[in-house]
Amino acid sequence: MGDNVHVNGDLEEATFGNVVRFSCKFNNEILFGPQEIYCDENGEWSGQAPQCKGAVKYAVQNKKQEAQEGLLLGKKKDEEKGKKGKA
Repeated sequence: MGDNVHVNGDLEEATFGNVVRFSCKFNNEILFGPQEIYCDENGEWSGQAPQCKGAVKYAVQNKKQEAQEGLLLGKKKDEEKGKKGKA
């Protein structure tokens, strides 16, 4: 877990019913993962600690992915049009 994640609770104290809450220390970051994890009856946490990533970096990555998906979708539509034109 990065230094930019604020932890409210003790991850080392895995006692049934304990709750640990997470948030990002900086307003320009987004939390990736659960906001809360719970300790179950077996002393196991319900999930992994999250990470905080810069919102601008995430937005750029997301736009790149959307662009790639759009190109693939456009290519698929073009291929379908080509098949219909030949029939």
